[in-house]
Amino acid sequence: MAQPAEKIDLAPGDPLQLQFAPDEGRPRLQVQVIGLLTGGSVLVTAPTEHNSLVLLRDGQGFVARSFLRKRVLAFPCRVLRSCMQPYAYLHLSYPEHLEKVVVRGARRVATSLAASVRQELTGGSWSEAAAATLSDLSTSGALLQTALALNSGQGRVRIGTSLPMEQMEEQTVAVDGVVTVAYADTAADGRRYGIRFTDIDAASKLALRAYVYENLLGDDR
Repeated sequence: MAQPAEKIDLAPGDPLQLQFAPDEGRPRLQVQVIGLLTGGSVLVTAPTEHNSLVLLRDGQGFVARSFLRKRVLAFPCRVLRSCMQPYAYLHLSYPEHLEKVVVRGARRVATSLAASVRQELTGGSWSEAAAATLSDLSTSGALLQTALALNSGQGRVRIGTSLPMEQMEEQTVAVDGVVTVAYADTAADGRRYGIRFTDIDAASKLALRAYVYENLLGDDR
């Protein structure tokens, strides 16, 4: 007797990322969920690139990913039907199995990312940028190492870095934060600081979330 299909935690309007399978270095596509029928299909908007519709053949395989509601969701699927009326949309096959990672709190991923850091000076100006390394990262903070002596006790800092994304261009992000702790141990290239993010623009927030969740999904497979 066939097992009932697992319900997918997706809702109309949720964004979904489609990665070609096999990948072959093609860019990932962004679509939006229209609706779904458990055990039937997942309806999504047709993807576009540079304001032009991306034409997909029936049977094209993908890995679909969602980064929403404190969890990462991934599942293999294929295009069942590409429809053009009354608007362009796709029927994707309903997954036989799901991969899930629940993000409890702000889980961190180990990194070794080159970064720059400035700190706020008296009067609201900022210091010159200094080299730094992010040795772990979450959607709400980071562990930063730098030779620049940072002011602990809520001292404000500005951090810039580039996030390498699988089969995508690096995403440049800029965040403001505060120093929550200065660790006593030092190394040849500086002291370690715990940073809590306080101000992130929308584009940087999306890139940061995708980077962290992508690494969490890879760790938990």
